[in-house]
Amino acid sequence: MNPNKSPTELRAALAALRPYFVRAGWFSLLGSLLVLAPSGYMLEVYGRVVNSRSHMTLWMLTLLILGVYVLMELLEWARSEVMRAASVEWDERMRGRIFHAIFDANLKRVPGGTQQPLNDFKLVREFLYSPVLLGLMESPVSLVMLVLLFLISPVLGWTSIAFACVITLVGWFNERSTKPPLMQANRSAIAAQQYADGSLRNAQVIESMGMLRDIHARWMDKQREFLNLQAKASESAGGYQAVSKFLQTTLSSGLLGLGCWLLLHNSLNGGDVMMIMASVFGGRVVAPLVQAVSQWQTVINVRDAWSRLDSLLGMVPQRGAGHVAARAARVAAGGAAGGGRTGQSGEHPQGSGVCPQPRRGAGRGGAFGLGQDNAGTPAHRPVARHHGQGAARWCGCVHLGQVGAGPACGLSAARG
Repeated sequence: MNPNKSPTELRAALAALRPYFVRAGWFSLLGSLLVLAPSGYMLEVYGRVVNSRSHMTLWMLTLLILGVYVLMELLEWARSEVMRAASVEWDERMRGRIFHAIFDANLKRVPGGTQQPLNDFKLVREFLYSPVLLGLMESPVSLVMLVLLFLISPVLGWTSIAFACVITLVGWFNERSTKPPLMQANRSAIAAQQYADGSLRNAQVIESMGMLRDIHARWMDKQREFLNLQAKASESAGGYQAVSKFLQTTLSSGLLGLGCWLLLHNSLNGGDVMMIMASVFGGRVVAPLVQAVSQWQTVINVRDAWSRLDSLLGMVPQRGAGHVAARAARVAAGGAAGGGRTGQSGEHPQGSGVCPQPRRGAGRGGAFGLGQDNAGTPAHRPVARHHGQGAARWCGCVHLGQVGAGPACGLSAARG
């Protein structure tokens, strides 16, 4: 990637959310460190309480661990709310741009002028507080646990790294096997949705011509194709998810047994207590990787949605502040060019640029209007058909800010 190249609009909007990610990262760090509290409570109960048989010590330790649990849940709730606020900020920054891009793409007849970009935008927004992203925020804690394992014994540390590499390899195979069918399933789902939308827009015609059965059969074919591809991707992802969880469980138990073996050879730093701690540390080292593998379908869907949104925004430039004014000036200039023509009725001057008497109600040949709800034909175009002796007039007015386009200025269309 060229470092001098300016970031895309989506990346720029995401970079503006950095304060939210920093706060959520601190909450993740504190919450993940408190996960070690249950192991500490267990060691204190087996060591201090059982040896001293002190009820007061047991009560104090129990109250302390309950307080830690409450703090953990509060930190988890705060992190979720911070990321939810980040998603709202993302929505406020990009929703107007996405909407106008869809509208302009539809006008220019380029890909993306449908409601699919809105679904993609929603998918990316919801990913900001999804479990997979929140799990990846705990990666720095995994590095801390890995350092502690190396302090207990280098053998335990290298064993954890080996298992982490294997789980990463499982994730790579998961990507290779699930990405093609899942992307095809997404495309099939989009095609089925667009086909259904087009059919609904022509519902009266389809019903009157007796085409409903055939339309339904074609939609069902598209829907079945989507479901089959999605099922294929889900089966593959489910197998790799089971393998990753198996490796995580094996690592936790394996580190406990390996720690015992090292203790028997007087190679374990910290004594027999570190056997249990090594098992806990090992499970936390690979936890983010296992979370990512189990939620990899979500990652692929979000990445695909991001690519479509980025492509749409790249094809449709952002509207400038003077977009509407420049368009009004161009149309007004075109209207001024036909100022020599006057209507036979003499009701309104032609080519005056702005209609002196805008009226409501859609006419057969309303003037071209900016900001109108129901615009007629453009200015300087014939706006009525010949009906007997009637002839089409020309209009050079521009209706600005009119709610409903009225009849064309200076237009008199007579019927024979």
